[in-house]
Amino acid sequence: MTLNDCTGVPGGGSGGGTGSSASSATPAEEKEEMSDFDKKMEENRAKQNAEMEQRQADWESGKTQAEAYQNTKQLHENRITSANNKIKLLNEQLAKKTPGTKEYSDIQYDIRETELERDLSQVKLDKTNRQIAKGNAPLSKGEKEDLVMREDLVNQEADSLKKAKKTGAMYGTASTESMQPKTDSPKTDEVKKEEKAKEEEEADGLKVYTNEELAAMSVLNLKKLKLDSNSKITNRKVALKTKKAMMKPEKITQTETEITQLEEQVKRIDLELSNRKETE
Repeated sequence: MTLNDCTGVPGGGSGGGTGSSASSATPAEEKEEMSDFDKKMEENRAKQNAEMEQRQADWESGKTQAEAYQNTKQLHENRITSANNKIKLLNEQLAKKTPGTKEYSDIQYDIRETELERDLSQVKLDKTNRQIAKGNAPLSKGEKEDLVMREDLVNQEADSLKKAKKTGAMYGTASTESMQPKTDSPKTDEVKKEEKAKEEEEADGLKVYTNEELAAMSVLNLKKLKLDSNSKITNRKVALKTKKAMMKPEKITQTETEITQLEEQVKRIDLELSNRKETE
């Protein structure tokens, strides 16, 4: 009995109590630390949610779109300026080289490549300006049709230039649609016809091509003519809208007739291009 009483002395319980006190202290501290951590995380989440809500509000109000379009505009303007500066330097280098040499040809390639990069940036800048003018909104298919065509023409010439340079041809001697043909090139007659047609257009004010003339044109020249025709349509419509009150009746009639002729020509160009695709 005395032995049993000894085994239950408070000393043993005291040791157990000390262990219990030591082990319960750590969870309490951890709980306090986790609470501070959770509090900080909650503050961060609240801040992020507030920022997201503000961005959404800015987007819905048009602020973010406007900033994005302005940044894009600045980007393309900077690229155009950079390209013009590079072209100026290349022309200065070209002036120091001997015409007909490979060095001279290489610089000519560099100049034209840079001009095409600048032209492509100009198309993109024009597109951005139209989007800004529309209220920082995307363009419809019809509103960007001429831009798509201009970009396509630039890319086609860039591809032709790249291929010609890769073959080692001297600049200006490659047989491509985008380059000046050789004196003995079979395209010389086509060039002469185009120059004659241009002279007739300048004399008469407008040149409307027949179906036979359209059929004789290359795909690239058809696309160029379509772009030119659409440009003339736009110019005449703007003239009627802004200057009609000051125009003579016969001039108004002539302008309206020319618009109709040009619109009909664009349709025939589209038909010719469509026929070309079907036969490819």
